Amino acid sequence: MDIHARRYNTRILVAIAVMVASFALFTPKPAFAGLADNVYGWLWSGTIGWISLNCTNTATCATIDYGVTLTDTAGFFGWADMTGWAWSETMGWVCFGTTCGGTTPEGGASYAQFRDDFGGKQDQLWGWAKIDSLGDDGWISLNCENLAECASSNYHVSLDTTNGVFDKGAFNDNWAWGMTDADTGAGWVDSSYAETRWTVSSLGIVLRPEGVYEPDNPGLVGTHLTAFRIGFDHLFAPKDALLECDISVPDASTRKLSKVMPDVVRDDYDYLEYVMQPADFVDPDQLWFIDGCRIGSILTADACVTDADCAAQRFCDEAAGFCRLTLREKIRKWPIFTHSNNWSGLDLGDDQYKALRCNSGFPASYFNNAAWCDFTGDASFSLVMRRGVPIEGDCHDGIDNDGNGQIDCADRYCQGISYRCQTRPRTECVWGMGGDGIADCSEVTYELGDLCCTRQPVSESSGIFHIVNGAECAYGDDHDGYYDCDCTSAAEFDVSEIDDCFAPGYQAGDLCCDANDDVTKL
Repeated sequence: MDIHARRYNTRILVAIAVMVASFALFTPKPAFAGLADNVYGWLWSGTIGWISLNCTNTATCATIDYGVTLTDTAGFFGWADMTGWAWSETMGWVCFGTTCGGTTPEGGASYAQFRDDFGGKQDQLWGWAKIDSLGDDGWISLNCENLAECASSNYHVSLDTTNGVFDKGAFNDNWAWGMTDADTGAGWVDSSYAETRWTVSSLGIVLRPEGVYEPDNPGLVGTHLTAFRIGFDHLFAPKDALLECDISVPDASTRKLSKVMPDVVRDDYDYLEYVMQPADFVDPDQLWFIDGCRIGSILTADACVTDADCAAQRFCDEAAGFCRLTLREKIRKWPIFTHSNNWSGLDLGDDQYKALRCNSGFPASYFNNAAWCDFTGDASFSLVMRRGVPIEGDCHDGIDNDGNGQIDCADRYCQGISYRCQTRPRTECVWGMGGDGIADCSEVTYELGDLCCTRQPVSESSGIFHIVNGAECAYGDDHDGYYDCDCTSAAEFDVSEIDDCFAPGYQAGDLCCDANDDVTKL
């Protein structure tokens, strides 16, 4: 079929009549509540006119609830099922996907899905809608691939994931087709007036808290940070989804940080925050860890008390008491450095003494606040904390917290707080040398968080390698001691750490930081 010959004049805006009186002509369908649905706006057909996708369009939800919704497809990350009812003033109810009965022209039961990547096509709808009153003459195809007719008419409905509009601006990507050989049906249907609050989910880059955090003690002077944030850069999450992280504490207790997203988030920043309490367990020789973070779908109908009550690929929203589908999840160990309210000096086991030993390369003896050891920063930081001197504290907020005229990384104390502020060369070791007092990260005795010698070289030909903290891999962070898996050379790794584990300089068994799932590989 020729899309130019069959396309109607769809760009002429017409007055939209109030449709409330027309609803009496049809039996209400068992539709989702419009206010709870996440698809809004209209479809336009040159044959049957406007199709309302949500009762909020016509202010009829109090009497006739209807709407169309996208719900994440279980087991297919980046896919969503489209279901529910829309309304045509001239033709009545229009169903979507599995809401429809009967057999589609494609054969089999009806379906409608958004798929972020399928069959070599990105961000398109697949499947069917149907004008209920027309029976089998009412089917509307959302993608030319449904009937393998793209060679003659390359129509499809796309979703712009950056703004939620069902139109990406390219030729033919906002059209569905609903005309039979007998010239009955909806004809060309324009989706460019429709939008959704659903979005493909992504945790983006998880930014672990930087700094040294203590239980709240209002009487103390100095940095004494008590509230830490887990940041999410380039976050995508639908409205009413749950953003959650698990934190393990060395006393075997756990903390769950979570928030229900009040609105859709697309490629933005958000965070979870925790305020340390006086009863929280802290030990300067033991780390807190973020064990994993996830995005959960809207609540399911399955009640739960713990995760064990939920089916596979689901977890329990303990506050709400219902299961959620796991949409995106990153499981690994992000360290959080905690300390008591008391700081110690140069005696054996004291903070300043440990900073000195760390700088000298002693394994399992380091000041728990940096990716590698900086005696000047660490020891100075320990000293002023002992004396209660106000110092910068938050090294990435753009504020001069201590009023000394130096902001963030320009303040010398930040070298002892945030590893992103350090500029000194990495501590060095000799890979595989026994008796050098430094474990190699491949050794069976290595434990996550110990200082170790990795195969990331100081230079490609030096034979000298780095000492890093094995818990410090954070994708995209400079100077964390790990290759990032999108690098192109070892030289680039040394300069900016945007390297690739398969580039020259990388060897099987090296540690790297992976953008896809943010896992440290051994």
